[in-house]
Amino acid sequence: MKSWISSEEQKTVKDRLPEQLRSMDAELPEAVIRWLAGLHLLYGVPFAYLVPDERMLPLESIRFFHLDLVWIQALIDGAMSVGRNTGREQDIDKLCGINRQKGMKASLRYPRMSRMNRRHWREEEIRQGFQSKDEVNVYTGFLLRSELVRFWNGIEVSGVCGGNELPCLRMERLGDNVLLGIYEGKIDEVIFTEPAEELHFGTREENHLIQVRSITKGEIGKPTGDTVEMKADKNGRVDIMALADSLEKSLGLGNGELNAAHAAFEMISAADICHFRAV
Repeated sequence: MKSWISSEEQKTVKDRLPEQLRSMDAELPEAVIRWLAGLHLLYGVPFAYLVPDERMLPLESIRFFHLDLVWIQALIDGAMSVGRNTGREQDIDKLCGINRQKGMKASLRYPRMSRMNRRHWREEEIRQGFQSKDEVNVYTGFLLRSELVRFWNGIEVSGVCGGNELPCLRMERLGDNVLLGIYEGKIDEVIFTEPAEELHFGTREENHLIQVRSITKGEIGKPTGDTVEMKADKNGRVDIMALADSLEKSLGLGNGELNAAHAAFEMISAADICHFRAV
């Protein structure tokens, strides 16, 4: 099939196009860069492609993974192929490739930031910045399938490496009981914290026992190893006087020395924390 561009024109295009594009920095529109950054973080990828077999993510399980950058590059290459039909467009795509890659890496934090309330932007900028670091070439994450996702609305999740919290690039519920997290760097531990609003007075033990914590200076909050029973009647009303007496004895206080602050401190039931380690 005869080319619609003459040989002379074709030669001129191939000779001149790279130089012209370099002078323009061969930059893609910011909207395109950000869309590709989202694709890098698997936005828009069907769940069946992430978990092709349900047995890979059974109920009440967590699975750790890393993003295969070769696979990601193939995914992005496929997305870009819609505008790469002629030889000239292929030349343009090659020249745009380096700048596209740099811009995409710098924009990896944007998809998550764009979904956050603007009031939280300043805090996030101080904590980890808006732009990803150029030297980072490892991206890891987890998939959690659990009823915790359904019932713990507002669950707080941290990805940790060597005791340091990693920047979170994506945190999203993919279903009623499936949570996806992707981080910048290699995670060796994921920490799930019950929503802070779950802080309350009481006990979660079936036998109504309170784990006593020290109120001694320098030891405040440390478990003493002792327990006291929170006695209640059939209607659930707590016998406060009996509880106060038990706490005084356990803490080594004299009669009447237990004050409201001591009692409140011992009765606080803090939010639960769950640790998962990647092995």
